[in-house]
Amino acid sequence: MTTVLDKNVHNVSVGGTFDDCQDLLKGLFANKTFTSKYNLGAVNSINWARILAQTVYYFHSYFTLLRSLDVVPGSEAANKIHITYSVPTGNFGDILAGYYAHQMGLPTSKLLVATNANDILYRFFNTGICSKGDDGVVRETLSPAMDIVVSSNFERLLFYLARDVTVDASVPESEKDVQAGKIVEGWMLDLKQKGSFDTGNGVLAKAKEIFDAGHVSDEEVKGKGKNKYNDKMVSRRNVLHFCIQIPHSSHELFSPIDGCNDPQLLLPRRSCTTLCDGPSYGCWCHRRTDSGSQDCLSRYS
Repeated sequence: MTTVLDKNVHNVSVGGTFDDCQDLLKGLFANKTFTSKYNLGAVNSINWARILAQTVYYFHSYFTLLRSLDVVPGSEAANKIHITYSVPTGNFGDILAGYYAHQMGLPTSKLLVATNANDILYRFFNTGICSKGDDGVVRETLSPAMDIVVSSNFERLLFYLARDVTVDASVPESEKDVQAGKIVEGWMLDLKQKGSFDTGNGVLAKAKEIFDAGHVSDEEVKGKGKNKYNDKMVSRRNVLHFCIQIPHSSHELFSPIDGCNDPQLLLPRRSCTTLCDGPSYGCWCHRRTDSGSQDCLSRYS
């Protein structure tokens, strides 16, 4: 990124990780005077406008799936289809867009949070405890866009969970947002100062109503790519994030999720440094039918 030479672009190299860079950015945005004076704006998913735009992916995939199955939207057949999405995530932006789409009425069965070795989100969705781990270090992996420990957009999900579960039911509706904000602020302060916070079983149960999670190591990614991808119809450049998108590492690359009869969609991969030779995106769908299983993949750039 430091090689962009446009005259209106000024590159700044930061010694550290994505989390370090994002801390600096958040500090700038917290300075209201500075932000106002220089009209600061973010182009990553700190900017909610990007999340809003990403909700379109989910609705587009749903209606594309219906067209591929010759199913009319709103029909009885359409009403039986609920999609499970597997989304590689680092800063939790894309999958948060899926959560918003679900809240807006998209027929979603599950949102699967797929992570790499930086698996703080995987651990949260299994324990309800958000912890940086023993050392709190961001680990370098083959999927650098996902090498994040403190996910900014995860705070946004925590707000809704706190509002629904943690805020006392006796609090007036008009005050619940403020109370939820204070709870999340306390959680994030604990994460910064103590390295972890525990949301409790109620929050975890609420989150698990729509979310599930898994993680994949670099070794598993390379193993899946080399052993299971040669006979598939997609180019090898897509393999890394397709591997990471599989929410349970014990599954084969294109295996359906155990016990799930819903269509399962894998959203586009993100940047990677191995097994990839250029930008390419795809959405893979596995669907079980009475006559057997069906696979389909749409490609776009």
